[in-house]
Amino acid sequence: MEDGAVGPLRYGDVQVVAQGVVPVVALGTVGGMLHPRGGARVAAIGPALLGVLLCVMPALGQVAA
Repeated sequence: MEDGAVGPLRYGDVQVVAQGVVPVVALGTVGGMLHPRGGARVAAIGPALLGVLLCVMPALGQVAA
């Protein structure tokens, strides 16, 4: 683009992670915590996975830029 604006296709990987993976992990964590078996394990793993995604998304943004 001539005016320096960045098109949405440039950040495709970050968009896929933000719109696809993060909601699935968040809903899976909540659903797993409510499940009678394995709730404590999911309660530990789910937020840890969301923390990893929180670090991965900016890294993907830096690679795409």
